[in-house]
Order: sequence, then structure tokens, then C-alpha cells
Amino acid sequence: MTATYNTVYFTPDPFVGTRFCVAALLETGGGRVAITADVLPEAACVGGEGARRLLQIHLNKLQAEPLSLGPHLTISEPRSIPQGVGHPEAWLRRFALPARAHDDGVRHPRGRQRSTRGFAFFVQIGVSARVQRGFEPATDAGGLLREYARTLPSITHWSDPATRLVLMEPVLPDRPQLVEDLQQVTTAFRAYRDVAREVGLGRDAISMISYIMPGGTDDVRRELRHDLERVSRVCDTLNMEDRLMMRNMLLAA
Repeated sequence: MTATYNTVYFTPDPFVGTRFCVAALLETGGGRVAITADVLPEAACVGGEGARRLLQIHLNKLQAEPLSLGPHLTISEPRSIPQGVGHPEAWLRRFALPARAHDDGVRHPRGRQRSTRGFAFFVQIGVSARVQRGFEPATDAGGLLREYARTLPSITHWSDPATRLVLMEPVLPDRPQLVEDLQQVTTAFRAYRDVAREVGLGRDAISMISYIMPGGTDDVRRELRHDLERVSRVCDTLNMEDRLMMRNMLLAA
């Protein structure tokens, strides 16, 4: 019998809709088993200690029969574990759930790696001359957002704001820190979106784009797009229409 699984997502605020992958439900011939991710979102990412406790309560309920989800947990469609996998739980922890980065004793330049690999995409599509690294709201774009700089993080890449300000964050599906990266990007863009609304900046004045670099399974890429579209436009760098959209926007910026 082929083992199947459902990915479980936690949504701290159903009205906002941001979700975090927190567990999987594994179905085998022996029944259903709930597997909690090795890495769970921190309190600061889900809205505080209360939301973090709520997450733990819901994770405990996953073991109950019958299964009860409620408004804060959702599950994906069932997917099959690849044929020949001898230890489905280990496979899920490695390929389907957030996992801790392997510590090989070397301190890798996490932020620089994401920036460098992301910038290579702009070189590839011929617009690197229009892209700058490290947007600082206190000083860049003529100080457009200086008043709000204390509440806004820096952004990895941005365009020359001659006609519009384009803020861009690369997402690398094959990075061990993918969950942390996703939380960082969505939190940052949500903060800029809120400020843009307060200032009265429309899409003609400021655009936010998450661009998904090559890597990861099709399922992972689809889920990333789903999550990122809640806070920004999304460019899948493997999709030719998306690549063209990104190029044209930067050439026009």
C-alpha cells in the first residue's frame, strides 16, 4: 500500500490568512500518524506568545480521533510518498517539513547568499544595471519612507525609483533556512504594504515582488507562491511569462 500524507498549516489570524507549515498527517496501512515539524514558527512570527500557545494546543489535538482542525489549521490535498521510501516519517521530515539546517561547523553567509543568488537572476534577464542592493527606508528613494524607517526593515533588492519604487525579495526553495526566509519576507512586505496604505501610495508608486529562484519540488514552489501572493506580486523565475513581467517592470521603473 502506498503511503500518503497531508501537509498541515497553522493560520494565527484567519482574517489575515498568513499560514505556516507545522506538521504532516501520514497515512499508512497501520493508520494515521501526526508528525510535528522539527522547526516551528517563533512567537514573534505568529503574533505573540498567545498565538504560539494556541499552535501547541492544536498540534496536540492532531493526535486525537476523530480529527478536529478548527479555523486555525488547514490541510493540503493528500500526496503520495515516493515508491521505495523505507521510512516515510524520515522522508517527510527531510523533504516536506521545515527542518533545522545541518550544522557542518562552517558559518555560512546566510543573508549574503540569498542576495547574491537572487541578484544573479537580474544579470540573467539583462536588468542588473537597474537593480540596487539593500534598500534602506531611512535614506533611499529620496527619503520617501523616512518617517516610518524605525518600523520598516531593509529590503534585499530595489529598483531606481525614477517612476516607481520596486522592492524585491528573493526566495530560495532549496535553502535550509527556507521557513525563516519566508517568515522574514512576508513580515517585511506586510509592514511596507501597511505603510504604503497609510501614506496613500498606490501600485503605480510602489510595487513589492517576491521572486522564487530555481529549486525545490513542484509542491513546495506552489505553496510558496500561494503564501507570497498574500503580501506581494510573485515572479516564478522558471516561468517565462513571470520573467518577462519582471523584466518589463524593471526596465520601465
